[in-house]
Amino acid sequence: MNYNVANFQSQSGIHPKEKEYFHLMLCHILVKFLPVLIFCWLCLLPVDAVQVTEVMYNPPGEAKKSKKVKYQLETSTKNNGTDYEFIELYNEKADRLDLGQWQFTKGIKLQFPDGAVIEPRTYFLVAKSPEKLKQWYAESYGWVIDVPVFGPFKGTLNNRRDRIRLNDLSGGSIIDFSYSDRGQWPVAADGTGHTLSKISPRLNPDRAENWRLSANLGGTPGKANRLYRLHQDKHSLVSVVINEVAISSNYKGQGGRPNISVEVYNPTEDTVDISGYWLSDNPGELDRYQVLEGTKVSAGSYVVFNSDQFNFKLNLKNERLFFTNPLVTRVLDVCQLQRLSLVSSLSWGRFPDGMNEWYVMPTSLKNANKVELNSDIVINEIMFNPANGLDKNEYVELYNRGTTVVDLSGWSIKGGISFELPKRTTLASNAYLVVAKNASWLRSQYELSFNKVIGDFKQALNNGEDKILLEDTWGNQVDQVHYYDGGHWPKSADGYGTSLELINPHQDNSNYQAWLGSEERDKAEWQYISYTRTCTESRDEEAWPKFHMHLQGTGEVLIDDIRLISTRTPFFARATRRQGEFIINGSFEYGLEDWVIVGTHIDSYTTVDNPPHGRKNFKLVATGAGNTGPNHVEVPLESVLEAGESYTISFWAKWQKGNNLLLTRCSGNQMAKMHWLPMGKWSGTPGAQNSVYQSQTMPVFKDASHAPVVPIATDMVAVSIQVSDPDGISSVTLYYKPDRAKQSSSHIKARSLLSVTSSVYQEIPMVLDIGKNNGYYQYRARIPAHSAHQTVAFYIQATDKNGTIGTWPRDIRAPALYRIEQSRDRFKPELASYRIVMQEDDVQEMERRPSLSNQMMNATFIFNETDIYYQVGCRWTGSPYRRGRGGYPSGYKIRFHADQKLNGVQQMARFDRNDNSPGGYYNERLSYYLLSKMGLQRGFQEWITVRFNSDQGHPIWEDIMPPNSRFLSVFYPQDAGEQLFEVSSRFDFRGDPSDAGNFDSRGADFRWLGVDDASLYRWNYQPRSRENKGDFDHLFNLLRAMNDTSDDQYELVMDKHINVEQWLRMLATRVVVGDWDFVGATSGQNAYLYRPNKSKKWELLSWDNEWGYGRANMEVWASSPIIQRFQKSPKHQHFYFGFMREMLNEYFNVSYLRTQLQHYHRIVGGTSPEDLIKFIQDRTAYLNQVIPQAETKISYIKRNADQLILQGTAPVETKSVQIAQANESYVEYGLQWTGATEWKLVLPSWMAPVYVKFLDYNGELIGAKHKLG
Repeated sequence: MNYNVANFQSQSGIHPKEKEYFHLMLCHILVKFLPVLIFCWLCLLPVDAVQVTEVMYNPPGEAKKSKKVKYQLETSTKNNGTDYEFIELYNEKADRLDLGQWQFTKGIKLQFPDGAVIEPRTYFLVAKSPEKLKQWYAESYGWVIDVPVFGPFKGTLNNRRDRIRLNDLSGGSIIDFSYSDRGQWPVAADGTGHTLSKISPRLNPDRAENWRLSANLGGTPGKANRLYRLHQDKHSLVSVVINEVAISSNYKGQGGRPNISVEVYNPTEDTVDISGYWLSDNPGELDRYQVLEGTKVSAGSYVVFNSDQFNFKLNLKNERLFFTNPLVTRVLDVCQLQRLSLVSSLSWGRFPDGMNEWYVMPTSLKNANKVELNSDIVINEIMFNPANGLDKNEYVELYNRGTTVVDLSGWSIKGGISFELPKRTTLASNAYLVVAKNASWLRSQYELSFNKVIGDFKQALNNGEDKILLEDTWGNQVDQVHYYDGGHWPKSADGYGTSLELINPHQDNSNYQAWLGSEERDKAEWQYISYTRTCTESRDEEAWPKFHMHLQGTGEVLIDDIRLISTRTPFFARATRRQGEFIINGSFEYGLEDWVIVGTHIDSYTTVDNPPHGRKNFKLVATGAGNTGPNHVEVPLESVLEAGESYTISFWAKWQKGNNLLLTRCSGNQMAKMHWLPMGKWSGTPGAQNSVYQSQTMPVFKDASHAPVVPIATDMVAVSIQVSDPDGISSVTLYYKPDRAKQSSSHIKARSLLSVTSSVYQEIPMVLDIGKNNGYYQYRARIPAHSAHQTVAFYIQATDKNGTIGTWPRDIRAPALYRIEQSRDRFKPELASYRIVMQEDDVQEMERRPSLSNQMMNATFIFNETDIYYQVGCRWTGSPYRRGRGGYPSGYKIRFHADQKLNGVQQMARFDRNDNSPGGYYNERLSYYLLSKMGLQRGFQEWITVRFNSDQGHPIWEDIMPPNSRFLSVFYPQDAGEQLFEVSSRFDFRGDPSDAGNFDSRGADFRWLGVDDASLYRWNYQPRSRENKGDFDHLFNLLRAMNDTSDDQYELVMDKHINVEQWLRMLATRVVVGDWDFVGATSGQNAYLYRPNKSKKWELLSWDNEWGYGRANMEVWASSPIIQRFQKSPKHQHFYFGFMREMLNEYFNVSYLRTQLQHYHRIVGGTSPEDLIKFIQDRTAYLNQVIPQAETKISYIKRNADQLILQGTAPVETKSVQIAQANESYVEYGLQWTGATEWKLVLPSWMAPVYVKFLDYNGELIGAKHKLG
């Protein structure tokens, strides 16, 4: 963030007193609170196509009614304000933004024309009346709008709240957010002339904290926003603020009106002269009462104004007070009177003084505000996603940690759910009260007494993240928890059999460190599992026969007594284990002898945790999903399995935590089976002490940071953190440890040869920096300077006054990291930068382990050299064909915490070198661009630079969003909760897990194998959303339909199961560019399947589009007979070739793409545009020979008693015909396609067509109209 004081001072119309005061305060804020500004970037947007940056939704002079609001505040008497409404957007990327046919579908209506292209780093506007807007800004503000302005848009933006949505050609929600003039949203943007201005383009527009008022009236349409209101936590420090509104004790003033007092407060460290400032209750008339000359407010002091001084009437209900600078160019503060009591002893005020939170409180004019909040009642347990997925099992538990009975009558729970506690509801000391979604159901299941459970609350708790607010009778907030579904928060509470439990009710329950998943291990029971399968293939290679097992997600399971025997083995031999055992150490009595543990299961170990047999068992611990690669536990078999023979696998298993889907198999996917292990029946401890309760509280931490973000060798590094403990803090210590690398290298492979000596941690006492604020103390320390090209690890330990120790991070094996550089120079600063920082020991470990390991390693991630994300997970990514080949990664995958997502939205980032395709760098980008022009769903892309520790490595990388939950929320915003499958090759590795090149690969071919056993399909169709029982049922139906349907019913059945047009568009688009590496060509992979619940038809999604533009003569039919049948079906063939022709005519041609290719080449280099132009020409020539040619022709007409039958030919780009009878208008009819260019049309026998016109997909006439008869 670059706040330029000169920018603010140069603006016209700034009062000298305000200028001096503002300059002083801005400097004070930037020096003291810069680390907090960096923290604000936690709520950011990811690599989306375009950002909304400024909104003028209620210009001054506007008086329009809210669309859905019963009452409306008067803001003005003029009627022309809507002409000045606008939305500002920004193309922040280095790529040109093609807006052709994109449209706003919510809030306003507007479709961008074809050819609307926005250059990189360019602002543009959409306006209600573009010319009037430009004229008004020139006349009113002397502001020239010299950027593209599109419009006029239809409709008007709502003055109170509205939702703005921008959709691309495929219907994807590129922008989708809601604003308001209530709550934390900047109220003064409603009617004063200020705009709603985003702090930074990438910030998430759906969060109020990411918006401010424009620095001046009018805002900055077409240019970077200027902001002046900065925050330290919730504290506004820029100006004197309205601090309290009170009804005086005598209540009635002159004329019988309520005698209301308004207090202003100076939160700064200097006296402020407010002479000439204005108070008003009308945003359209801000200059109503002017503060008298000579009025000053001392530092930390107050000034009170009474209603008798005002020349306006102040209403008590739903009114707003505006505090404005002398020249009426800037609103400095707004107070919204939402809950002002008519009781004369109560006020509506900020607490603490100057903070953003408002409360009903005792009147305290000219004194510090005080709020009587009952802090004894706390949110103690949350069941937000029960294991069975039923909302009726949700609950929120309250606990009274005080010493007296509390009357909860009229209290309410708000946020994601809503519930008002009934009259005569009380909660005794040390007692619990459960608020349930379905109170009677919860009582019956947990056998709880009637008075321990109340309900039913409305809505349901969100399974991702949600806020739960507890408010008292006056509406004052007494407690709040904002939980998340993983990351720092316990993932096991997200549908994996546990609730969220507070460790100690006296800790800060807004802090994730105060919570754990409930302890459920003892509720589960040992399960004996046995199944028999027939081996369908034999494997003769010596190292090939193995037994595998793994969990399908993060979790823990106890395993014991694994056996694999032939069904031909005599019973006595099986019972005595004297012969026929294929697994020797299945009892784990010899520890891990013969067993290999790799990848995401590397933390597994043997234990003596109450085994069902013998002395030991095995704890299977997974930090992520396993697979057929080196992310499982395996053991060699004593001999190969014989084809046609039946074998029995048996074992004991007991669920402990997290994921409960256990998979067992042998090499080649033999003997495969899925096992859903039972969890404990009823999770959590509603109405009772939490299972994770600890009597001693321990210190908890928040807002850790270091500065400079990227230090150089001469920099000392300042580390700060906030610490809280109810028992008080005794000491806080910073521990740090530098790597001792002798030098830096330009390649990861070379770095593994360095001599690294890991040092021990050194300690520095941290000193108290800021006094207690909201229960936290801020501490700081400085780490000495170190030489360049090394990583420094650090963690923090605090001890409370009872001697209890807490650490940040909680697991100090994953410390915070920063990297020391030689300089802060950035490579290609016009591109976003990703920096990955790891300790050298971890780098070497990542290089030594199997390259296909998915185990995450600890890293610090830095975005744009400013935004820090500690304790992220980092691993290599890519297929066995690329990952780790040559000793360096083809890409990285970074896992962020759920409560600290990259740019506020993205929990996983995947970025590749993107140099695999011929020439590299922008072939894949071109493919994604063509997908978008064809109206198809595709991931967002952004070119980035990546620095791994000190090494720049490959110059340009690309971050591409794969089809995942966020992808679905964009392209299926109302239908994103269904199962997603990745269509992939199944890999089986023959040798040692570290031998990534020795594997067998089998692509997905959409064959039906004759049995609905998910184990046989899951590695070609891999579930990529949360897996539940029955998730494969619809996929089985699809495969059966594609394989078993007769020809005469085929197209009709496909229409029931598949979005046929979408599939054919996708297949045609990828085939046109010569992309052979996907299911529509020669490779059975690189696609996804999704079945939206609304349409119940499967859609084909694209992924990994980098292998195009190299095979000009690639045939157009898939190698899979099943997909080829789909392509060649008569009607499908017409559409398939028609979409190819559409692409060739509209987009895939030199005249359309030349500028785009040259632009790509200027940014990233790589493939010469002329090379791609040559390919486009050659590929077009080939396809023109392949695509059937035909003219519009009616070759057959037959009439019988019931029908009139027309037949003929038409080009593949034909969509429909229009038919006119004598003296009648044209009526459009769809054609029945009997071949790529052959059609048939059946009409009623009474019709007498005179003219027939053939139309393409744009509704344009093809050829001349035909006259019949």
